[in-house]
Amino acid sequence: MLLRLLESGQFANVLQAEALNLLKHQTSLAHEQAVLDCLQNWFNKNSVCFNTSGTTGAAKTFCFTHQQIQLSAQASIQAFGLSKQTRFLLCMQPQFVGTAMLVYRAALLGAELGVVGPSKNPLKDLPLAHGYNFVSLVPYQLNHILACPVSTEKLKAFDTILIGGAAIDPALEQAIVKHQLNAYHSYGMTETLSHIALLKIGHEKAFKTLPGVKIGLTNEHCLFIETPWNQTPITTKDCASILADGRFTIQGRLDFLINSGGIKMNPELLEQHIAQYLFSIGIQNRPFVIAWNQHAELGQALLLVTEHELFAQNVFEGICKALQISIHPYAFPKAQIALPAFPRTESGKIDRFKIIEQAQNQLKA
Repeated sequence: MLLRLLESGQFANVLQAEALNLLKHQTSLAHEQAVLDCLQNWFNKNSVCFNTSGTTGAAKTFCFTHQQIQLSAQASIQAFGLSKQTRFLLCMQPQFVGTAMLVYRAALLGAELGVVGPSKNPLKDLPLAHGYNFVSLVPYQLNHILACPVSTEKLKAFDTILIGGAAIDPALEQAIVKHQLNAYHSYGMTETLSHIALLKIGHEKAFKTLPGVKIGLTNEHCLFIETPWNQTPITTKDCASILADGRFTIQGRLDFLINSGGIKMNPELLEQHIAQYLFSIGIQNRPFVIAWNQHAELGQALLLVTEHELFAQNVFEGICKALQISIHPYAFPKAQIALPAFPRTESGKIDRFKIIEQAQNQLKA
């Protein structure tokens, strides 16, 4: 494979581990060193370990063999129709499973891999005619790229854009459609060794599994997954619906459910409807979370937590009314509270549990 370390200006045909050692002495950038370590594991056929983000509980470590990595990479390659001629651009930290698997897909194909440092707009210094055709991004990066006209033109040059790590709000989806980007939202986790399903944004509303992946539902309507590379089925806490054609949708996490007055509320579903309402009245990029606080009669009362500042009272009332109409007469936050800044994980994800804890502590103060 051809490896280009764009920031340090180094590139080489990387066919064996020895070539990596030379490159390691030619760059001092931490993210480039991490990519070289990743490739060294590949050429040495080492087992690799990844840590979960910790957004849905205590962080865990999962380890995989070289054969498991190959099987996962091959399934993704087949799903996207990738080949040795594909030119990959890496612009996220490779210690996370989804990013590392991009490196391994390029290595398995012997394709070109370009590496730029992780930032909110990793395309900023890329030439307009960069020649890369596959890139993986998180929504945070995509929002910043689309806010810059020049970077947007660079993004349009990619044949395929893979988006993962967080939900895609209505405003971002509309922007993807407006610019006619060939973008896919991924579903997966550390345990599944990156994505096991894909959804083409603007064209599909449900995820389609990768070749060889089988899914089903538990008694609690949570998704369970069988893959050719996992030794045992994986039971998730993602509430799901499986459609007649085998595709599936995700409604939210089982362990996020809020029991308010005996009615079980899915905060992620409420957040989707809030985002749609805010989009309809022209409000975008306002971080918020549906949380809860203790209530003498209801047990748990819904709470809207915002970052930096509260929504205007008329907007908050509009949110409540929209939820009452679209979800349930009682499915609306009883109050709103603002935190100075939302706690986030190392990968940039909003830490829901810490937000709830901080909001509850603020209410007690």
